[in-house]
Amino acid sequence: MNSYTKEYWQIVGEESGFSSIDQHFAHFIASIADQAQSSSFLAAALVNNALSNGHSFIDLRDYADKPLPFLQSLSPVKNYPPLETWLSDLKSSGITGEPGTYFPLILCGTRLYLYRYWRYEQQLAESILRIINLPSPEVDKNILKNNLKKLFPYTGSDTWQQTAAATAVFNRFTVISGGPGTGKTTTVTKVIALLLMMQSSCNKMRIALAAPTGKAAARLSESVRSTVPDLPVSAQISELIPREAFTLHRLLGTIPGSPFFRYDSTNKLPYDLVVVDEASMIDLALMAKLFSAIPDSCRLIFLGDRDQLSSVEAGAAFGDICDRGNYHSFSESQFKKLASVIDNPEFSSGKEPPIADCIINLQKSYRFRSVSGIGKLAAAIKKGDSSEAVEILKNSLYTDCVWKKIEDQTALNKFLYEKIDLWFKPFSNISDPESAIRSLENFRILCALRKGPFGVESINSLTRLLLYKAGHITLQSNIYSGQPVIITGNNHKLDLFNGDTGLIIPYPSKIYKLKAVFKMPDASFRFFHPRRLPSYETAYSLTVHKSQGSEFDHVLLILGNSQNTLLNRELLYTAITRARKSVEIWCSEPVLSAAIKMRISRKSGLREKLWMMN
Repeated sequence: MNSYTKEYWQIVGEESGFSSIDQHFAHFIASIADQAQSSSFLAAALVNNALSNGHSFIDLRDYADKPLPFLQSLSPVKNYPPLETWLSDLKSSGITGEPGTYFPLILCGTRLYLYRYWRYEQQLAESILRIINLPSPEVDKNILKNNLKKLFPYTGSDTWQQTAAATAVFNRFTVISGGPGTGKTTTVTKVIALLLMMQSSCNKMRIALAAPTGKAAARLSESVRSTVPDLPVSAQISELIPREAFTLHRLLGTIPGSPFFRYDSTNKLPYDLVVVDEASMIDLALMAKLFSAIPDSCRLIFLGDRDQLSSVEAGAAFGDICDRGNYHSFSESQFKKLASVIDNPEFSSGKEPPIADCIINLQKSYRFRSVSGIGKLAAAIKKGDSSEAVEILKNSLYTDCVWKKIEDQTALNKFLYEKIDLWFKPFSNISDPESAIRSLENFRILCALRKGPFGVESINSLTRLLLYKAGHITLQSNIYSGQPVIITGNNHKLDLFNGDTGLIIPYPSKIYKLKAVFKMPDASFRFFHPRRLPSYETAYSLTVHKSQGSEFDHVLLILGNSQNTLLNRELLYTAITRARKSVEIWCSEPVLSAAIKMRISRKSGLREKLWMMN
């Protein structure tokens, strides 16, 4: 251990941009280095800080020789080190190693990782490439073609759902990406039926449905249950399609107090098919652990929207797998296989890496009609066309899209009062659990931020105050009838997880007057005394991140009047596509335009590992 001293605390201050965790980690790393150098401290602080911003590594070239983003007269360091000096210092520090070695920091060229995130990225890339390079399952193309026509009888000019189904039969790993209403879950339900129909002994096929959150798992379950009765399949096939989805943590088998799961690389999942919905929400670490638990004999199908926000934690695994922002053709061999079972295909062939044969992007939305503003607005935002987006919002033709310019707190209070009286007033009088949950999914306020006058915390407080002034609730208790709640922790015994939403309603009991009702993935309703719940918050409004995996009939998106780097194209797109029937956006025009032009860019080496041509 070196003679590291407290003088290095002077390198950073309150204005440095480094959190206290970044600083503590950096001081620990510098203290165990062979020599006490500011280069080790700064590298460790930067790489830890990058994780909180979603990056899995930092590139030292982005910082080398540049001034530190703060000025302190006492600081012994004014600039980041020159690149060659920095690399040399790190290599001789005793805390940094090359890929494949075991050190706190891993240096790949000029990219610096924390060891565990380098390992997650490497492990995930290796797992994906291994699965896609396994021998393809044997398929009778004549039987497949006949069954495809049976399950997809009216393809018209859109054969992408049929293409997705055929791809899932030919592949071990398939990604079905698409925007709202493109039929991802309908397609995958037909895929399950198709695979069962293709089996010689279909009753032996073990199938699991999963999603990152309880809410997303419940929605997947509902979608499958609603689709199965309309499938042109036998009663035997219908009965074998699972109706209940699990959270990924439950699927993998959480070990209390441990970051590991019961199912892993040494104890594989006991399934022949695993379907995972809302895959864009899965962070790098969880994605790596999921892939490591998939046996070679199992098919894995991901569903998601590659244009949505990436996971809250580090990485952009789903976007990297899909090569977000780019479109690809199939390889010549995959093209021939698909063309042999699909008439009038829309796809093409070209020189592509193997991963391209696994990705299907559904094109047509069946939810939004040609006169729907939501679909057009989402498309304009996805393209980054702020002028078109503003024009759509200003056009009175699109009644399902409304834009209100919010300039100050007075305007916010006025508009919000009108909304809560319409949408949240009914909450206080509901006692039927099914009606309660239905009303909860009818309307939701979404915010980009947690803090600030237009953040979740302020909007929740303001909404409660306005409801009280309108006489709909009391302020005598923090628990009251009509209170929407969102779980912020995990409780495996109660089967309640981070992101699950429920409603406090009257309960016909002499002992307990109020209970929280939640809809479970199996479509049942469960009641909990509020004091038994895991940590939770009031949820009149949610952050856009927390809303992922949910849909509401009506969405109110509050962005405010101040530009922020957290307001970006992916956030807007995600928020708008939570709405089934209508969306309102409250913000100033400069804020809206700036957000549409801002793109999320996360540093990750996964994309190039997967999409690199051999």
